[in-house]
Amino acid sequence: MQENVRLKGLARENETLKRQLIEKERELEELRKRLALMDEMATRVEKLGEKINAYESQLKRMRVAEKQLLEITGAKDVSSALEVIKKDFIPRSKFERILGEVKAAVAAMDTLKEENERLRRENEKLKEALKMLLQERTAGENTEEGSSLFEEEKL
Repeated sequence: MQENVRLKGLARENETLKRQLIEKERELEELRKRLALMDEMATRVEKLGEKINAYESQLKRMRVAEKQLLEITGAKDVSSALEVIKKDFIPRSKFERILGEVKAAVAAMDTLKEENERLRRENEKLKEALKMLLQERTAGENTEEGSSLFEEEKL
């Protein structure tokens, strides 16, 4: 009988230990779920930290750009600087069109300069030819006048 009592006591202790084991397993499962949630949260926090770092880096670049914009435009704040740009900025397409027109005008001007220089040289040659022709004519008239004067003296 004592053995029976001892077995019943052991069975009760076994039952208690089983219940405690089941309870501990539930607690362990709950802790695993919480750990998984915490890992997930840690991953989210890490990703958010990376995003924050990227935003901070971008913010630094924007502040540098803002500072340069203010220096370039001489404005006191970004809004004023943007107004200056809107008012004074020439878009690239318009600038390129105007640049093309200027280049064409310069090319036409160069062509006109070359033509003008060629005409000057030609004019100079004509001037020299006219001078020579006049000299020949005046030399011929002088000789004719000289010979007619000579004949008049003979008479």
